[in-house]
Amino acid sequence: MSSQRDDHPTEESTLDARKRAPAALRRAAAATAAGAVVATSGFLGGGVAAAADPVVIGTCTEDVTSAEHGQPIVVSPRALDSRVKDAAGLTFPLDFDRIDRIHQQFLRTAPIRIGEVTAEEQHFSGSALADALANRIAGLAAVEDRGDTMNFHVGNLAVTCLGGVNVPGQPKPEPSEPSPTPDEPTTGQPTESPDPGSSGDEKRNPGTPGSGSGGDPTTDPIDDQPQRQAGGPGSNYSPGSAEQVAPSEYAYVPGSLPPWSDSRFGETSGGEPATGDLRTGDEHNQQDRVREAGSAQALPTGSGERVALPVLLAAVSLAGVTAALIRTWVLRRV
Repeated sequence: MSSQRDDHPTEESTLDARKRAPAALRRAAAATAAGAVVATSGFLGGGVAAAADPVVIGTCTEDVTSAEHGQPIVVSPRALDSRVKDAAGLTFPLDFDRIDRIHQQFLRTAPIRIGEVTAEEQHFSGSALADALANRIAGLAAVEDRGDTMNFHVGNLAVTCLGGVNVPGQPKPEPSEPSPTPDEPTTGQPTESPDPGSSGDEKRNPGTPGSGSGGDPTTDPIDDQPQRQAGGPGSNYSPGSAEQVAPSEYAYVPGSLPPWSDSRFGETSGGEPATGDLRTGDEHNQQDRVREAGSAQALPTGSGERVALPVLLAAVSLAGVTAALIRTWVLRRV
């Protein structure tokens, strides 16, 4: 009997231990979850504290201050505290319990964001604040289906907010410019730029002097422009004249010849050099003017000794008339 009594307490203690084990696990899990919630709340609280505090409009007649550009602007229910209570009295006359409940429910609502701080000053009138809070007023439980009437009275009472609220502006911060990175040194050799005065023929491989048709066809002949400039064979001007551009390169180019010239570029009329002589140009100008006016010929003139017949007849007639007048005057005097 005694052995059986000793066995029962052992079995009961084992059952109690099994029942206590799940409870301990549940408590440990609950503690872990609570710690995670606390840690998350700490992180969220730090983020909210780091954000810029909003500009709160708590009245409809006093200006507020701002700190930085882009700061949020919110309107608190206390800005229209008394107006909402008076509007409730007009909507529900003599229902003082409902009026008090509407007032308390409205004050417990959260502020509403209506903008942010800009570079210029902003003005919010009482009517603008009433429009911003209209949805909150209509959504109050104590208002029921009289939201439009409440907002009508609130809008009329908000007109008494003389002056409104002014929010000063703040300058927009300029973005920081990145520091210029130093230029990386070039590893390759710099390319040689061609000489502005050199022509395309100088870049080619010149052929050997005196090589004719039997030479290499891929090579170009030697440029003989220095010889032409020095008055050598093939030059179009004398050694003492001023340097001119080779006519073989610019001859017959449109616009390169003057309108009166009848020779190639670099050559004078008749093949004779006349560098610096302006008389040739004057002669050409005179010829051009004659061509434009047309040819003119002088009219033949008669001999100066002969007297024309009409002139002679006029003189004789004048003499006869004069004689008749004198005779008549003399006869009248006598």
